[in-house]
Amino acid sequence: MRQKTGGRTAGTPNRSTAELKAFLGRVFEKVFTDPEFERKLITEIVEFRLEPQLLKVLLAYYAGAPAKQVEHSHKGRLTLEQIVTGNVPDDDELEVLAEPGVH
Repeated sequence: MRQKTGGRTAGTPNRSTAELKAFLGRVFEKVFTDPEFERKLITEIVEFRLEPQLLKVLLAYYAGAPAKQVEHSHKGRLTLEQIVTGNVPDDDELEVLAEPGVH
């Protein structure tokens, strides 16, 4: 393995990356404190005009990324809570729950 003879030492951030990050920090600080920006963003979300990928990222930052993708063959027998939380019973448990009088 070659020995490093120049450049940044390990762990030193790239200067141009740090400068860009600082610049974007200043831009977003102004953007996020602007009441007009907030009003426009709320309108975009409420009227479903926001790009789906952007909405997905915003929701993940707000509520956390989904824990896992739920795949099932439960033929509509899941509650919304089970779908959202991923707390999905296996097919055998659902068969018992589907029997009349069992809740």
